[in-house]
Amino acid sequence: MTTISVELSEQEEQRLRERARELNVAPEDLAAAVLKDGLSTSDPELKKILAAVLEKNHELYRRLA
Repeated sequence: MTTISVELSEQEEQRLRERARELNVAPEDLAAAVLKDGLSTSDPELKKILAAVLEKNHELYRRLA
């Protein structure tokens, strides 16, 4: 098993914590479940959303590399 760190803005962290509280799970478990689900799905709509996010943040990813 591998551990990956993800940086979130304060607002993103707060939304993650609120959603996890609503679902009665740990924020880390919710984040892992969302990521695993996103990686395992072949839903065309999700693929469009992910492509849009990657395109939107292309410059940021380039600078971080």
